[in-house]
Amino acid sequence: MNGADSQLPGPPPTSQFTGRAAYALSQLYYYLVAIVAIGFVIGGTIAALIAVRQLAWPDPWSVTRQSVEALLQGLAFAVPGALAAWWHLGQARKREGRVAAGAFWGRSLYFHAVAFLAYVVALGGVVVTLFSLIDAAFAADCPETIGRDLGFLVCTNADDALRAALNGLIVVLVAGTVWWWHLREGRRTVSP
Repeated sequence: MNGADSQLPGPPPTSQFTGRAAYALSQLYYYLVAIVAIGFVIGGTIAALIAVRQLAWPDPWSVTRQSVEALLQGLAFAVPGALAAWWHLGQARKREGRVAAGAFWGRSLYFHAVAFLAYVVALGGVVVTLFSLIDAAFAADCPETIGRDLGFLVCTNADDALRAALNGLIVVLVAGTVWWWHLREGRRTVSP
């Protein structure tokens, strides 16, 4: 090899990276997921409280059964959102100040961005699964033919709801696996 070949540009030495950008991207992931999860908590809590108000002071056209179902649906958003926010905020606090010198920000960006996307999809899958289980629980007395052709009331039977719940679990499994692997790898890029 001659002297000219040794001058070819290669990957930059890792020592030029302080690790601060990789760390900031990692922390950004935790806080962004927590923000999205708080959105689930706010929306779910509002829906649940409106349902409680309907139970306590019913609208003339509302049915208690519908209010209970609405309460459970609100909780299907609020509870997973609260758990996600709690865990991610705890992880962000736990990792405060952990800067790995030499960590490249590009790897951190990739792994944490994919983890963010996968987590939001998995959280959506959890909500779909819970909604479907609620539908299955309330499907027993639901007449299948009322208004189906008119489009104003479509009832889901228990089998359809359970199939939808299984579909939601498939989403959770796939997205959860992608989330777990990418977050693990993202943590490795910023671990000192």
